[in-house]
This record gives sequence, C-alpha cells and structure tokens, in this order.
Amino acid sequence: MGQLSAVDAGREQRFRLARKQFFEEGECPDEGVPALILNSWQRCRALGMDRANREAREHGERARLAEVRERNARLVEHASGVMEHVFEQIRASGSVVLLSDPQGMIVHSLGDADFVDRANRVALQPGACWSEAARGTNAIGTAIAANAPAVVLGAEHYLDHNSFLSCTASPILDPRGTLAGVLDVSCDQRMHQRHSLGLVRLSVQLIEKRLFETEFANEILVAFHERPEYVGSLQEGLLAVTPEGVLAGANSIAREWLAQRLEGGGASFAELFRQGLGKIADRAKNSSDALIRLVLQDGSHLYVQLRSLRPQIGAFVGETRRIAEAARAPRPAPATTSTRWLCAVSSGN
Repeated sequence: MGQLSAVDAGREQRFRLARKQFFEEGECPDEGVPALILNSWQRCRALGMDRANREAREHGERARLAEVRERNARLVEHASGVMEHVFEQIRASGSVVLLSDPQGMIVHSLGDADFVDRANRVALQPGACWSEAARGTNAIGTAIAANAPAVVLGAEHYLDHNSFLSCTASPILDPRGTLAGVLDVSCDQRMHQRHSLGLVRLSVQLIEKRLFETEFANEILVAFHERPEYVGSLQEGLLAVTPEGVLAGANSIAREWLAQRLEGGGASFAELFRQGLGKIADRAKNSSDALIRLVLQDGSHLYVQLRSLRPQIGAFVGETRRIAEAARAPRPAPATTSTRWLCAVSSGN
C-alpha cells in the first residue's frame, strides 16, 4: 500500500529526467512529458519566465474583481449551481472548485477549508489571474492557451512553488463557440482523483447547455441525435431556430455536425434534414415532447425533438407554411432558411 507500481515508478523517473533536461540543461526532452505540458513549458520559457520566481505577473487586478464578475454575471449564475454539485462529489478529497473568466481571472470558488487556506498562499482565489503569462503552466491558463481540457499534476507546473497542486480544467464555450470561461478542480497532488477530468468535462457540458438555452430562450430549440436515448442528454445536438425558420445558433455538437455537411455555403433546413421545418412542427405541435425520426439526404437518420412554448410552435407552423408557399411562387421570396450564419459555421468563424 502507498508504493508506486513498477510502471508508475518508471514513468515518474522518466519525468524527473525530462524536467531536468528541460530546465537545467535547456534541451527539449524527447519523452517523459505529455505534449500539452511540454508545449506550455516552451511558451513559458519564451516569455522569459523563471521557474523559481514566486512573484506572479498579475494581469488582472483584484480591485477589478467586482467589475469582472458583473461582466460575467450570466456565466457565474449558471456555473454556481453546477460548481456546488461538483464540490459535493469531491468534498472528502480536500479540493477547491474554481471558475475563471476568458482571461484566466478567478471569479468564483468553492472549497474545502483546510485546502483553501493552503491554496490562498499561492493566490488560488477569486481576483487572482491564472493565465500562463501570469503563473506559468497550470490547468486554467493552459486550457485557455491550448483551447482544450488540461490536467496539470504536481511538478508539471512550470513554477516550482505550485508543484504541490493537482489541477484539472476545461474551457467553457458560449453559444457561438467563443471562450466564456474555464472550470477547474484543484487539490493537493497527492489527492488527485483519476475521474476528475470526466467530472469537469461533464460539468462544462451542463454549463454550456444552460448558457445556450438562456441565450435562445425566445427561439425554438431543435434537439437531435442519431440515437433516440441520447436526445435530452448532454450529448444531444441543439439548434436554435427563429419563428421565421432561420437558424440562429447551434451548440458545439450541432456545429460539428453542420460543419461536416456544409462545404463553404449556406443550406436551408429542408436541404439538411430532407423535410421542411413546417412539416416537423406540424407533427410536433400536438405533442412537443415526441421524438420524430428524420431521414437525411445521405440516407442516415436522426431523432429530433422540438422544444418551445406551444403558441410559438403554432405561430412557427403558420410562418413556415407561408415561406413554403412563397418559395413555390415564380419569383423566389427573399425570406428563406438559408443564412450567413451557416456559412460562418462551416468556415469555423
């Protein structure tokens, strides 16, 4: 008990040698360091950062905390409840749950009292900036820099005095795919839980879902997945559609799905789903919770659910019928479901 396995011991030895090679010999190690960490170390070195320096380069003044919180009020509102749930899951591990803004400033935290006291000594608290430029390799800053989830364990931190930490973070994207913030779980590196990354990523998906539903509260939401049991889960695609039938937004899953089907141009809902949205709304208006099976142009199928207030669906049915009738006229009507937004999705903007 308490001893490293032969595999873990070998991995730790390779890491110590790689860290010595990088920091003491100035060479780039060929193995022993995850690519995410090595890339971060190289960015920090390029900034001229000294790993022994205990003075952080503050890029966010704590006096600005109230202003930053106000600017990110919606994010804090939707993340707070999720953070409380996460903390309940890890309470016994002596951890802290952190939320940062897109620049890495911590705007909200929950944590075990004993660990919080130790974390505060390295400014792991609201008002402190944890960008890579401010504090070297760390989960929050590295997740921002890499635009990807990041796990930074012990001596993988660039600054020596942060090596007691184990940090796991994932970016939070807003409904248009822009970085909204970062969720992080940090603890003593000896208490690191292997499931932390899965817990953080699942929590981020829930926050993103809440942000999306709030952003498009007045639109019709089209939820879909290839498997019916996933509709209603965090793995579902979500499209926001106006009562006029225009695509207004998509969550990350839907954006990826759309990007695979659009090659540099817009497309109507009917071209994507093989049925007009009016027909789907007709089928859903009497039972908005029903799943509708759609066959796509490529022969594959999706299960779709419309979510909206019933009056909105009724108005939407009428509007889409009007658009369909106009489309059959000799002169095409200017109002169609093709949108520049779809072009932006396919180009990654």
